[in-house]
Amino acid sequence: MTYCRFCGMESKKPDKCEWCGRALVQQPVQPPVRPPEPVRTTAQLVEEEEEAGRKSRVAFYITNIALLVLAAIILLIRKDLYPLVIIGGLFISGILIGYFQVIPPFDQEWVEVGVPLGLLLFFPAIIICAGYIAYGLIFRSMNLNIVWLLGTYLVMIAALETVTVLVMIKGAPASFFWKIHSVEFLGLAAIMFGWICSGLLRQDR
Repeated sequence: MTYCRFCGMESKKPDKCEWCGRALVQQPVQPPVRPPEPVRTTAQLVEEEEEAGRKSRVAFYITNIALLVLAAIILLIRKDLYPLVIIGGLFISGILIGYFQVIPPFDQEWVEVGVPLGLLLFFPAIIICAGYIAYGLIFRSMNLNIVWLLGTYLVMIAALETVTVLVMIKGAPASFFWKIHSVEFLGLAAIMFGWICSGLLRQDR
């Protein structure tokens, strides 16, 4: 005889009360079934990667603008520091372009880096940048990493040189424009060197 805890009667059946019909043996509680993890498609993975790239570029733009503003303020206060400010600003910009993963890290691209740098010894920066892009479009052979570097370099150097010229327009020495060309060369080397160094920061992230 089994005592029924529901109706208080004695039942001859050990598994089910013959009086009220309720089960006397407690059924094991089944754990809740977790829904299967959603499988992300290739399109979703590509979209997530593109979204992460957009966020990185926005962060890079904002940081670069802040860097330009800071450099311009320093130039307005101490115009004689323009070589250090321009070269240092471009070096930091090179680090930022790699840190925010706007372009892949440096991968033994010595020829692509060295050609624009060598040509800058003889031609202004804007001609080098425009010539590189034109050459790539004509021959359909363009390293987008170098395009990003040259584009960032051209914007930075143009903005900082404009501020420098406006500050020194009344008291510029005769050798000022030759010094500016030297700063352009060293600035391009600085942004490229910053990009190369940014690979070390990526490994630490």
